[in-house]
Amino acid sequence: MWYCTSCVNLSSEIFTLLGEKRSSAEKIGGRLSGLVKRYLFDTDALIDEYLTDQLLLPLALAGGGAFSARVISEHSKTQAWLIEQFLPVAITFDAIEDEQILVRITC
Repeated sequence: MWYCTSCVNLSSEIFTLLGEKRSSAEKIGGRLSGLVKRYLFDTDALIDEYLTDQLLLPLALAGGGAFSARVISEHSKTQAWLIEQFLPVAITFDAIEDEQILVRITC
């Protein structure tokens, strides 16, 4: 297993990638560095695509909030729709810049 950590703007991110049969260590390392480069893309967004969907429910239960995200995945869109079916909230995704999206949860 390969792993790498990155600390940017008082936040920490851990990247992992498992080796595969018939794949060289250099190839796996190259793929891992690609993940890190994508994360460090020149943006001021606070949250990555894997944490976005996990923040929606706590913010909806807490009464709302907002944060900036790098990318909105289909999973995040589905999670937002599902939360709106059960709670009296509205979840919107508004593009601020090229690689930055404002996620707003309002009650």
